[in-house]
Amino acid sequence: MEASRIASVSAAVLVGFPASGGVDPTSARCDAIALATRMAPIFEETLWVGDPPPEGLRVRHVACREDRRDPVEGLATAIEAARGDRVIVVGEGDPTVTVELLLAFVAWPESPVVMISDGVGGEPRPAIYRRDELAARARAALARVDSFATRERFLDGVEIAVVPRARLGLGGSPSALFEVVVPEDSTVPEENVPDDGSRRRG
Repeated sequence: MEASRIASVSAAVLVGFPASGGVDPTSARCDAIALATRMAPIFEETLWVGDPPPEGLRVRHVACREDRRDPVEGLATAIEAARGDRVIVVGEGDPTVTVELLLAFVAWPESPVVMISDGVGGEPRPAIYRRDELAARARAALARVDSFATRERFLDGVEIAVVPRARLGLGGSPSALFEVVVPEDSTVPEENVPDDGSRRRG
């Protein structure tokens, strides 16, 4: 592992799963490619979970069952496949990794799940997951015949640190760790288009 990389932390982008409402699939895929490109040199490894990645992208592809394309399937696959002690999981429709998330991870290192409260009532994601705490749960989820309907069901009973940005002493808008800039002439091959600092239980 290169010295400049964040040790023992994997990053995963879930690709080809239902995106957030109103997100254009082609735009989401371009953003996911740009994000994965920026994460690859920084984290111990970058996983591309779901659809096959574009040729030349420096990621490790982890395929999912075609009949189980829901976000929980992608999350469980990423946790089970990660080599790092922790894994940041980002959905294709929300390709954002902020400085605040990494600061929260440092402040609450023992929590199985750490996420930033989005402040608007939506699903707070991305999040950082401790693999050793959740690997068995992930394997059990992947072995099920049916799928979990929501991430909340998957994390039922798990302690989660939901950290408000105010607790981190940072003002203003969230600070993007990666500025996802997609060139205007970017194209995606047609075949690649297709969730206060309190602790709570999932």
